[in-house]
Amino acid sequence: MAYFLLTGKVVFEGDSFIEVCSQHLFEEPVPPSQRETGIPEGLEQIIMQCLEKDPSRRQQSAASLGDVLHTESERVGVWSARQAKAWWETNDTMSSGAAPALVPEAERTLRVDVSGRV
Repeated sequence: MAYFLLTGKVVFEGDSFIEVCSQHLFEEPVPPSQRETGIPEGLEQIIMQCLEKDPSRRQQSAASLGDVLHTESERVGVWSARQAKAWWETNDTMSSGAAPALVPEAERTLRVDVSGRV
């Protein structure tokens, strides 16, 4: 979610559900700063750590991730409500009334055959 909130793009894009899943398993994500400017380096490092393929290299709990995010927010400063409002007025792509289709409509349903399973 953080990646999408900062860049307006999903981590991986593809022509099919299988292609996107394969990228999640085997491809390294593009760092957010290569898709959007102004992302603090420390925040990018945290996001990239969350996207690590090896679970032992990610934060081990939501609490530890929260601590790291809190420390980073203190380091770079916290936005005021006025700053946040100004950012959304400049960058809001959803107010046009048409939300972008992140997944083609034909691929929004996933069916799993569980018959015969215990």
